[in-house]
Amino acid sequence: METSLLLLIPTAADTQIVGMSDSDLLWRIAEVRKLIAEYRASAERLEYEVIQRAQARGAKAIITERYTAELEASVTYDQSRFTPLLEALPEEGVKDAYAPEHTEPVTYPAKWNTQKAIKWANKVGGKALNIITEARMEGAPRVKLTEKVAANGAS
Repeated sequence: METSLLLLIPTAADTQIVGMSDSDLLWRIAEVRKLIAEYRASAERLEYEVIQRAQARGAKAIITERYTAELEASVTYDQSRFTPLLEALPEEGVKDAYAPEHTEPVTYPAKWNTQKAIKWANKVGGKALNIITEARMEGAPRVKLTEKVAANGAS
């Protein structure tokens, strides 16, 4: 049996909740959670199609009269590829951006402060900047959807 999400979500005017049995209340929660998961999966499939269409067109966005869907990708860096920065950055930059492996009660692995390493690589350029560029890893694209608002406020 298919249930509409709108029938299950209480509104400010929904006074039925107070008089609802525990069984009905818990059933409603379970049904809403199930529907939310289905809606989320549906939205992910739709977003996947938007990504496929945009990439097939070599575009970073799909624009219609009402919506703009932009592809956004998160960026991370492969820190294991930063090791040559120890020689490519000046000592001051290494001290600012790098935390060597150290032991307190636990051993912490060596770690770079990515933002500071990028700042220093931009200052010194050359090899350091190449290391940063090669370490860059672009994540999977996401869809950022914005709705255009008409001049009269209607959408």
